Amino acid sequence: MPAYVLSDEKPISAQVPAAGALDNVRYAGMLRVSADGAAEIELEQSFFGKYAMGLRNALSEIPEEQLRDVLESRLLGPELRGLELESYALDHFDDLDNPLVIRVKAKVPGFAQRSGDMLLIAPPFGPRVSQLAALAQRQTPLLMVEAMHREINLRVLLPKGAELASDLAPVKINDGDRSVQVADSAKAGELSLVRTVNLPAGRVQPGDYPRFLGFARRADEALSQSVRVRLK
Repeated sequence: MPAYVLSDEKPISAQVPAAGALDNVRYAGMLRVSADGAAEIELEQSFFGKYAMGLRNALSEIPEEQLRDVLESRLLGPELRGLELESYALDHFDDLDNPLVIRVKAKVPGFAQRSGDMLLIAPPFGPRVSQLAALAQRQTPLLMVEAMHREINLRVLLPKGAELASDLAPVKINDGDRSVQVADSAKAGELSLVRTVNLPAGRVQPGDYPRFLGFARRADEALSQSVRVRLK
């Protein structure tokens, strides 16, 4: 969209990216899960706003020969334990008008947990909202300095003949302008994990803290709930 930068002489025409400057992280991709719980992954991570700026600064300090290990162990490893990176690409690294996009192909030997004829799939990339509410009660306001916005949209291709063994009820949890939404769905042989977390910066007053604490706990429960798949 058009905009103007004010200077000492005269306004200078500029262009603001259509996506805006929202601080945001998006996860999109496909995971092909085997009956033993292993998964082959094709993933795109898109970083906007402060996340893109911070990651660009961090990655620019890393020697190219170490970049693969950093992506594998520090960026993806905490969410996908045991991940083995096969290939990666960085898009728009020097293009500050666009989000920084990291595209990877990888294998995760233990993505899902096998138990008898069941697979337990723990959805990745959901933040722990309750980390913001570490105390049982507060006497002073809780200051949330940084906003968080995260979008997850993953296709999970199930093993042949597998079917869901648990319901996928949509969930939306609100606390004022804070919200967490889970809109997973399924069709034959495929599971879609769709989640949105929106936590604006702001203050939580002591009187509102119990409500926020309940919101955070319900949010964590919704985001971390495993999906059960029955094998045939």
